[in-house]
Amino acid sequence: MDESYAIRRYEQAAALLPLRWQQQARQLAPGQMALAEELRLRAGRPMTVLLPEGEVVPGPSDLPPTVTQSDLEQLCDAVTDYSRYAAGETLSRGYLTARGGFRVGVCGTAVLRDGINTNLRDLSSVTIRIGREQPGLGDAVLPQLFRDGQFCSTVVLSPPGLGKTTLLRILCGLTRPTRGRLLLFGAADAARQSEMRRRMGCLVDGPALYADLTAWQNLKVQCLQRGLNEADIAPTLQLVGLKDTGSKPAGKFSLGMRQRLGLAVALLGKPEFLVLDEPLNGLDPMGIQELRHLLEKLNREQGMTILLSSHILSELHQLATSYGILHNGQLLEQLTAEELDARCSKYLLVRTDNDRRAVDILRKMFPEAICQATVEGLRLFPVGNEAAATASGVLMENGLHVQELAVRSEGLEAYFTALVGGDSHADAG
Repeated sequence: MDESYAIRRYEQAAALLPLRWQQQARQLAPGQMALAEELRLRAGRPMTVLLPEGEVVPGPSDLPPTVTQSDLEQLCDAVTDYSRYAAGETLSRGYLTARGGFRVGVCGTAVLRDGINTNLRDLSSVTIRIGREQPGLGDAVLPQLFRDGQFCSTVVLSPPGLGKTTLLRILCGLTRPTRGRLLLFGAADAARQSEMRRRMGCLVDGPALYADLTAWQNLKVQCLQRGLNEADIAPTLQLVGLKDTGSKPAGKFSLGMRQRLGLAVALLGKPEFLVLDEPLNGLDPMGIQELRHLLEKLNREQGMTILLSSHILSELHQLATSYGILHNGQLLEQLTAEELDARCSKYLLVRTDNDRRAVDILRKMFPEAICQATVEGLRLFPVGNEAAATASGVLMENGLHVQELAVRSEGLEAYFTALVGGDSHADAG
C-alpha cells in the first residue's frame, strides 16, 4: 500500500475529531501515521493511537490532555452531522459510519425500550477505525459481475478488511475509486453512473432507520427524499412481510424486522440491481431463513440481480448462482454454483513427505483436476473414490512416503478457508 495514501487516510480520520484532538493527532510521526489502525478516545484518559505494536500517545509524553465527556459528545454529533436521532438505529448497535467510510465504535449506557437497545447515552469512549481501501480491487472484479448486458447474481467472499465493503461502496457511489475504471450498466462517466444508480437498491453499513417512526413512515421519508411514488410503499412492505406492523415504531422491531425494513428501503423504486452488505448479521436462524426465502423470491419472481457480501458461508451456499473470492485485494477465483458444488462434493486429501513433488505428480495424473495446498495437506478435486487407490500407487512408485490419503467432502466454508488460508504452504499454483 502506498505510504502517502495511508497517511492521507489517517489525516482524514483525524479530521473527524474535535479541533484540539485533531492537533494532538497530527503530532504523530508520519511513519506511524501510515501504520495507524485506530484513534481511541476514552473519558478521563489521554487520546491514544493504535499501532501494530500497541497503543501510543501522540505528542509530548509529559502531562498529555485528557478526553472529556463533552469531547465524546461533540465527536458523535460531528459524525452524525448533528442528527443523532436519525442515526439512532445504528448507534444502538454501538457504531456509526462516518464520511469517508470510517467505522466509529461507540461505548456508553444503553437506552432500553421494552428490553430493546434503542440508543446510547453517557458516552465513555469512541474509537475511529482507520479503514483503508484496496486500490485497484475493482479492476479484476467488476468486469466479472456484468455479462450480456446485465449483472450476475453474485456472492463476494473474503476475510474481514480485504475489500468486500470497499467494492460495494464503490458500486453504490459511497466511495470513489482511487484508480481503475468502473462500468455501471455500461456507463463510464460519473454523471451517467449517478443516473444509472437509480436502477439500484443498496443496503450497506446496516439499515439507517428512524426509530420512532413506523415502517410505513420510514418508507414515506425515503420517498420524499428520493422523489419516489408513495403508492409503492404498501406493496414493498407486503413483499418484506411488514405490511401489518401498524403503528409499531421501528425502534420496537426485532432485529430481523429491522433488517427487513432496511431491505424495504433498498427495494423502493423497484431496483434491477440489489447490493447487500452483510444482510444476515445478527439474525437468529429463523430470521436468516426468512431473509433467504425473500431474496430467492426477489430473484425468481422479479428477475432481480443481487450482489451479496456475507461471512455466513453456509447460507450463501444455498443462495448464490455465482461466487467471487477475494483475498488481499485480488480476485482469487470466480465460479458458478454448479462448479462450486462439484468442487465441494468430494476431494482427495493427500499428505506426503514432499508436497511440492506430489503436486507435480498429481497434476500429471489428473490434468483436469484442481490441486490446492492447505493446512491439512494437498487437496485434489473433483475426484471419485477410485482416484485414491490410483494416486497412492503412483506416488509410492515415485519414491514418496504417503502419510495420509483419503476421499473427503466439504462445504463452502471449508473450501473458502482452504483457498485463502493456504498461502504459506506448498505452491499449488
